[in-house]
Amino acid sequence: MLAGRKVLIAGLGKSGVAAARLTRRHGAKVAVSDARDGEKQRAAVRELAPLLETSELGGHSATLFAWADLIVSSPGVPLALPIFQQARERGVEIIGEVELAFRLLAAPVIGITGTKGKSTTTALVGEMLIADGRRTFVGGNLGTPLAEALLAEVPPEIAVVELSSFQLETIVELRPSVAALLNLAPDHQDRYASHDDYVAAKRRLFARQWPTDAAVLNADDAGVMEQSFAVRSRLFTFGGRDSNAWFAGDVLHLRLDGAPETYDAAKYLPPGKHNRENLAAAALMARLAGASPAAIQQTIETFRGLAHRLETLAEISGVLYVNDSKATTPGAVRTSLRAMNRPVILILGGRDKGGDWSTISVDVVSRARLVFAYGEAAARIAAGLAEIPIRIVGPFAEALAQARAAARPGEAVLLSPGCASFDQFANFEERGEAMRQWVERL
Repeated sequence: MLAGRKVLIAGLGKSGVAAARLTRRHGAKVAVSDARDGEKQRAAVRELAPLLETSELGGHSATLFAWADLIVSSPGVPLALPIFQQARERGVEIIGEVELAFRLLAAPVIGITGTKGKSTTTALVGEMLIADGRRTFVGGNLGTPLAEALLAEVPPEIAVVELSSFQLETIVELRPSVAALLNLAPDHQDRYASHDDYVAAKRRLFARQWPTDAAVLNADDAGVMEQSFAVRSRLFTFGGRDSNAWFAGDVLHLRLDGAPETYDAAKYLPPGKHNRENLAAAALMARLAGASPAAIQQTIETFRGLAHRLETLAEISGVLYVNDSKATTPGAVRTSLRAMNRPVILILGGRDKGGDWSTISVDVVSRARLVFAYGEAAARIAAGLAEIPIRIVGPFAEALAQARAAARPGEAVLLSPGCASFDQFANFEERGEAMRQWVERL
């Protein structure tokens, strides 16, 4: 498939580096190109240098793109750039790292997408399968590129992969044996011309499934259920009592082809209704993939949640500090606010993604005593929440300091920014770690 081919890797993030290693291992001639020219990109080129025909940073040249007969594009690279359009016109195939890895992977794939909850649900399914004794790869958009599964000494028996809309834009043959769409809300309005375009990218997850595969949809999300027309496999749902997975109190009910199953979720720690939805979806997917009920129950009792997602950092002098840096849209902020069980000092801000802030004004008014907005998006947040007094600050550190000074015992300082991190941080993880380190110094 790859031996002797001229493969250009566009973008030198984690997935691009993994794709370069994988294609070279399979005998391809490899070059890399990145529009950025920072220390991270230069370090990646130094690391990959022995494997490369050539490299370029600071732009994408027509000469290098003309050299390639296959382009593997990273998720953050906009495919609408003219240089990609010109490559398509020459008949050059453009795929992503996930598609590349799938073509070489023998193991079945569980694919998970949605606007919110993808990472937590992916981690849950992975832990359930690991608890069942399966050699399981867990990654994708969650952090570890799928290509790494093929670079490991021992390949996985099954892969659980979180998939963003950007990654789904570049799939062609990807066929998940179990595919899930968890929810839909406006997101990435800075990338897509319309919400319909964003939804269409998500819907691609089901395009290549076989009738014997399984699709999992959220029965309580009308936008998700509207996508059921694209499902050609067996359809399963989670949410209400008429679905295949639902909650009654602390009991999770599953109904598949056989007898009904119940699971005790009283010890499940991640807070909020949305985390119960994640658990219901995960348990359903894990059972469809063959995990045992015992493995699912064990995971329910031991799963602690993921960092930067409503993560409790500490309680100091009666004030709870919560890191929800992964909340990068107004809708995610709403979900987080509804999961809190005490008054909130809310920190919003970062780089705006084009969301409608007015849609969360009722939740902010009812659950937040004070709001601080920082960074590039501060003025737009204040305009979108015009009826709410908002204190605008500059640097992230200043927002933390002022929130701490304002908080009273019994309240929570909640970082749920509703924005991307790129104005002051490399990613949401770095932003969340900055809060963690700040709290540790208190």
